[in-house]
Amino acid sequence: MKNKICFLMPIYPPHFKRANLFIGSFLEFRLDKQADLAFIFTNQDEAHAFKNISSGIQYREIILSEELQCGDKRIINIKKFYGLQRLQNKYKYIIVLDAETIVVKNINLMKMYRKFEKHKILYGNENLANAEWIYSDSKKFFSLEEQDKIRNELYLWFNQPCIYICSHLKDFFDKTALNDLSRRKDEITKGSFDYYIYMYYLILFCNYKVKDLDVVANYAFLETNAFVPQDSRYRKIRFYWSSAATYGFINSSNIFMLIHIDRGLEVLRRKLGLHSACSRIKNNLSYKIGKCIVEHSFFVLPFYLFEIIKTYKKNQRIIKYAFAEKLPTLNQYPDYPKALEMMDSSYYEIGNAFLRGRGDNI
Repeated sequence: MKNKICFLMPIYPPHFKRANLFIGSFLEFRLDKQADLAFIFTNQDEAHAFKNISSGIQYREIILSEELQCGDKRIINIKKFYGLQRLQNKYKYIIVLDAETIVVKNINLMKMYRKFEKHKILYGNENLANAEWIYSDSKKFFSLEEQDKIRNELYLWFNQPCIYICSHLKDFFDKTALNDLSRRKDEITKGSFDYYIYMYYLILFCNYKVKDLDVVANYAFLETNAFVPQDSRYRKIRFYWSSAATYGFINSSNIFMLIHIDRGLEVLRRKLGLHSACSRIKNNLSYKIGKCIVEHSFFVLPFYLFEIIKTYKKNQRIIKYAFAEKLPTLNQYPDYPKALEMMDSSYYEIGNAFLRGRGDNI
């Protein structure tokens, strides 16, 4: 392992397929040139099972110690803390993520991490759901005096990538007494979210400030399927990840990962034009190019065509991993007869001729 950055993911057998999709997207966008991968397994048998089906990439294998085993939902938080402890002296930065994640873009990861460390900003939003159990189960690892200093009422979880600065981690584990996980194991609940506890540490000891996104949502803005903006300030922020549902509503120029791809796919399906036969034809490359050629002058045409092809390539990569299950064939949609008429249009023919003339594989 050669990189200064690590992506850390706890997995178990029901998530092996998703983890493999993540690996595929991680390699396709060449993030392996910037970051290592580490997977945390519950036991050696699961580690062996994943190795037999994993998509041909070198990764760090971490096995949860026997004394930390438990059979309930808090195990994911325990696994994340354990993985962080095992890796804290091997990297400069670690990002913790779940298996329901895909990479959709190559970015400069070190630049993102340094920006996070320099600007010291955490994003929050007003939350309509009851999250008191998360707040209390995360705050309890600090003293009562320290808890009183955490006056933030906004919801922070998943509004930014779960970035850990490794130079903090020894102090973080000392101050929360999580350096001895076996002793505090029974205090960790399913609501003791690893990154929420770390964000409280950043607020208390590293002078991080919370920026209000002025969005009302159920839980985090960037993970939800339903939100109501109070103004447009969120559109000016270049976020680095989002859910499938929020992807089409924010400035996505820096979005390099989609999270929770097991949720909210219907919104993304509509955004990418996959919800009907006619919309799929309208978003077909031949149709879009043909329509562009007909509707724009020769002088501006190259610029429009460049953007069309660029967007098409980006969307196809998202479709490949977000919709891993095979999409319906066109004839399975109710509007298939109308889509057939569109395929006979001049737009489609002109676009096909253009692509044949290029002679390359877009």
